[in-house]
Amino acid sequence: MRQVERALPLAHAQAAVDLFDRTTFYYVCLAILAAFLMLCRRLMRSRFGMAVRGARINERRMKALGFSPYRYKLTAFVISGAGAGLSGALLANAAEFVGPAYMSWQRSGELIVMVVLGGMGTLFGPVAPVNVPIAVSPAGNGTTFAVPAEFVANTTLRDVT
Repeated sequence: MRQVERALPLAHAQAAVDLFDRTTFYYVCLAILAAFLMLCRRLMRSRFGMAVRGARINERRMKALGFSPYRYKLTAFVISGAGAGLSGALLANAAEFVGPAYMSWQRSGELIVMVVLGGMGTLFGPVAPVNVPIAVSPAGNGTTFAVPAEFVANTTLRDVT
């Protein structure tokens, strides 16, 4: 026990935000989601967003205009991956355990349902179904479950890649 105390000198320090409190953690996740959505919104309205949309519509035309579509798509993919990693870190903190069940096809299906219900090609659309319980069950027994907010961030840039 003494070695742990020496190895972690900040273990007894008081944090500004108590993430063990569920309500506080919810508002931290909500703030992170809002910040990420605002970042994505600003990106989509910038020159970068216009170049990515142009590359999605007609890649040859963007090359003819002097843009490198590969570079813009790669950057959008990296931003999307960062959002997915952030949402995974929030999920791991919320669940306090991450097992193989989170990599099942049912979890992917839940995300696809969120995107379809929210509207493909929109930025804020996939966030709307989070507040609505989805009456779909992988077991098929019709039980209702709510989609956790931590899964939303990885679908925000899906329309630009």
